[in-house]
This record gives sequence, C-alpha cells and structure tokens, in this order.
Amino acid sequence: MELPVVSSLEFEEVRDSIKNFIKNKSDFKDYDFEGSNLSMLIDILSYNTLYTTYNVNMASNELNLDTAVLRDNIVSISKRLGYTPSSYTSSKVKINLNVSGVGSYDVVKFKKGSALSASTNTRNYTFIITDDIDISVKGRSTVSFENIEVVEGTEFVISYTVDETNEHQRFFIPNNFVDAETVRVSVISDPTNTREIEYTRKDTIVDVSNSDTVFFVEEVQDQKYEIVFGDDVLGRKVRDGEVVKIRYVITNGSEANDISGLNFKFIGRVVGLNIEGGGGPTTIGYNSIDWSLASDTPKSDGGSEFESSRSIKYRAPRFYASQERAVTLADYESIVTQIYPNTDLVKVIAGETLSPPQFGKVLIVIKPNIGEAVSASEKLRIQKELVKYKVGSIDVKLLDAKGITFVITPKVIFDTSKTRNREIQLRSLINDYIADFVKKIGFNSFGGAFSNLALTCGIKGLDSAITFVGNNVYLKQNVQLTPGVSTNYVTEFFTKLKSDVDGEYYALSEFFCHKGVASPVFLAAKTKELIDDCSTDTNIYLVTEGGDVLKIVGTINLETGTLTYTVQGCDGSAQDINILVVPDVLDVVVGPDVVP
Repeated sequence: MELPVVSSLEFEEVRDSIKNFIKNKSDFKDYDFEGSNLSMLIDILSYNTLYTTYNVNMASNELNLDTAVLRDNIVSISKRLGYTPSSYTSSKVKINLNVSGVGSYDVVKFKKGSALSASTNTRNYTFIITDDIDISVKGRSTVSFENIEVVEGTEFVISYTVDETNEHQRFFIPNNFVDAETVRVSVISDPTNTREIEYTRKDTIVDVSNSDTVFFVEEVQDQKYEIVFGDDVLGRKVRDGEVVKIRYVITNGSEANDISGLNFKFIGRVVGLNIEGGGGPTTIGYNSIDWSLASDTPKSDGGSEFESSRSIKYRAPRFYASQERAVTLADYESIVTQIYPNTDLVKVIAGETLSPPQFGKVLIVIKPNIGEAVSASEKLRIQKELVKYKVGSIDVKLLDAKGITFVITPKVIFDTSKTRNREIQLRSLINDYIADFVKKIGFNSFGGAFSNLALTCGIKGLDSAITFVGNNVYLKQNVQLTPGVSTNYVTEFFTKLKSDVDGEYYALSEFFCHKGVASPVFLAAKTKELIDDCSTDTNIYLVTEGGDVLKIVGTINLETGTLTYTVQGCDGSAQDINILVVPDVLDVVVGPDVVP
C-alpha cells in the first residue's frame, strides 16, 4: 500500500499523496474527492502536514552550523566548539598628561570617567578611563601620566542580589552594543561593609580551581551578554545575599576609529590631594594640564562591530581545530581574528619560506576592517596575547598589509527611450554594483584579482538600455617617506604599465617635502611626447611644482610594474604620498602579500 509522502514542501504533492492513500481504502473507492466534503478535510490534512514538514525542516537546519540562519542559534552552536563570537569593541587611544604647579599636593589623581571628547563626521564621541590613576608628587612641581589608554563609550553599572531560592536566576547585561572586553565584575559578600572583591575574567577552565574568584562572559539572546560564575568545582559559586556589581562600556564600535589628534579635546578631571593635611580633593585647572596623544597611537583604533554570522561560521570550526595553541599557520590565522576583532583579512607567513629563510619566525600580515593599518599599540597587544598560544620560542612579527587602490571611472552610454531609470538612478545602481564587486572574495583578498571584463559586463547587465561601458583604470599605492633620511624605496604594482598615455607623465606622485628643496616636489616619469627620439623613458625624475626637473632619482620596470627610487624626506613627521600609474593590461592580479 502506498504511504502518504509527508516530507514534501509542495502543497499539491502532499495533497495528491494523501488522496491516493485514501483511495486505496475499500471504503472510499467510489468517492468523488473533488466535489465532496472529504476534499476539504484532505486540504486541511495537507496544510497541516505541509506546515509541520516546513517547521521540522527549518528546525533541523538550525541545529547545524552550516545551515543555521538565526544568529542566536549560530552563537549557541559555536559555544560547543569553545568559540566566543566577538562583541562590539571600543576604539582606543593613548594619551600623555603633564600636570604642572602641583608642589603643594601629596598625590595627583586622574579621575575615572570622561577624558577626551572628539567630533568627526558631525558625530560626537567621548573617550573614558575606567579607573582612577594616582601619582605621588614627592616634592616635584610637575608630574606626568604616560601612555594612559582611554576607550570610547559610556560606562554603566548594574547590580544583582544573589537569590538561591530562584533556581533560574541569571545575571544579564541588559544593553546592546556592549564591549565585552570591558566587562568587570565585583562581589560584595557582606553588604554591611560594602567591601568589593574583584573577580577575574576567564575564557577557559584551564588552571581554575574550586575557590578561584572568576567569571565567564557569554553571548545570549538578541546579542546581549550574561555573566556566568563558578559552581564550587570550577570557580567559586556566589552565595545567597551577596551583591554582584557588573561594570561595562557601551560603545559606538568602528564609528570612532581613525580620529586624529586635532579632533580631540581634553575634558578629564585631575585633582590634587593632601594625605597628611586631610581635606577634600582640589580640582586642577586645564591651564596647568598639557596633554598629547602618545606617539604610538596618532589615531584612535581598535573599534569594531558584532561579528557577523558568516564570520562565526567560518572562524568557529577553525578556532576549534587550533585547540587554543598556535602550531600551524591556520592556527595563527584563527587566533589572531579572535584576539583582534577588527580583522578583515589576515595572512600568516612562515619565516623558513622567505628568501633568505628566517628560521624561528612567523610573520603576520593584518588588514583591518576600519583604517589603513593596525596601530603600534594594538600590534603590541596582539603580540602579548599570542604569547600564551605560541609554542616554543617562536618570534612573531606583525606587518601592515600592502595595498593597491584601483581608481575606476566608468563611462556609460545608455538609450533613454529604453529605460524608466533616470541618470541619477543609473548612477546609483552602478555605484552599488562597484561597491559589491570590490567586496567579492576574488578581489578583496591577499593576491586578489581585478577583471575589467567582469566589471564591464556586470555594469552593462544592470539595465538593457546601457549600450556602452568603458572603464578608465588607474593604480594607486601609498608610500610613507622616512623623515630626514635618504632612503631607497621599491614600489611594486605587479602588472605591466602603460607609458603611452595622454599628458606629460605616465607615472606621478603627490607633492611632498624633499630635504634641501625649498618648494614642494613630486616624482614623475615622462611620456614619449617629451622625449626627443620618442623612445620610452624609464627614468623617475624629481620635479618641482613649477615643472622644473631637478634630477633623476630612480627607474621604472614597465614589464613588472616595479618602481625603484631614492628620496630624502624633510625632517619632522613621516609623509604619506600616493603614486599613480596606468596599467597596460586591465586584468590585474596583485602580489601574494597585497590586498587590492
């Protein structure tokens, strides 16, 4: 006997299957299934079966990491692999303070709370310190606070009283956009004396005894977080009546990255205290405070958003495979993305594969989601965090990703009679398509490739009224000039360059300050029109803003796209310049350590 098919997700298939099953019963052989009331009952059974099948199918999908769609389920599965998805993280910057006229105080204190305000892109941000910082004066008239890290956001505190009669009590952080790295927990065992015992955050149960005052942070429903304490086997269990205080920072994430010194204003509070003489703290005026950003953090950095579901699916199994130890290159990649949530791309290079080999070294190249490069302070933090994972005496070095920018100007011709879209709408469609194009993994990756044909066909396919697409493509690379030192630079574009172009130069840099030259200068390579015998000139010249050639400083290899030149930047701070060239072939594959 044919059994009804209950696994189908098509209503007609389910209905026909149930109807055929009933027809095989001798009691229903002569029934008209289309015109009788039995038809309505079959429809009800079919709909019920269809809904049940759909729910079972969706629920089954949510049990597996590869097929789950809801973030809460993806996070729950990743927990079983020992992976904690990245939260919002605060942008950070370090500051130095010099406080003068403090000889009459015993102690100078930098009070916790607001330290800097910043304004950029019509938005205001506040950077805070989370603890008071004290410095003993000891007869000095000036004291210095150095490398004080401030984080963007606002600190909140929430308290719970432990109630053992409530077996379902949980300690939630009720806000979104929480930087989980800033969560701190203290417990008041005796409410009568308000003495707080600071608990230590742990990410694993390694070396955790039954009396250790530790806590764990876990993401729960709706991208919120829960504080989990021990059970007197793994960590101390909180007792009835104890007060749990949770401090945390709510942040704007990556929005506050890349804010430079000129956009900051000091709003912190510094006070002087006389320990022996008693009395309250005295606020020190801003006219006695000289502040600056630390040299290793010229811009704010480190802010990021919640880790995406796609990223969790990719990283969780690889983090599990690394088993919290850095042995293989894949282990390093997985652990770095966990330590530095602002990672967009990461590549790990074994030192022995270099020429010449550098045995015992691991080179890690990181491209951040926000910003051009990882700040010096963040690199130092990543290296310190890697110490507990790496094996033996491996020397880890962090490098900035080299980047080649593709400057694309599409020229589009379309027939207005064949489309309802106006020019502004087509322009928006093209811009959106290009934005999606550069995010594709074939392009946005180390050693990525650019295909002009694919871009042209994609733009042309946006609207049938588009009759012609032509793309002007330029390559641009940033170079940082060392101040005051004559340095040899090598800039690689990894493709054949075009020397026969319109204009005076086929390679050109931005203006910069060269030591010994009064006016701004730029680097340039002349086109054939400027050469007497119309040959290709592969020299790189140093040219003044008036167009006067000062000297030859290097050469260009047109076949490989390699520029070699020697210049000496002015004393002072480092200068960033962009060098622009035209590719001869519009399908470009960049170098293995370069991100387009």
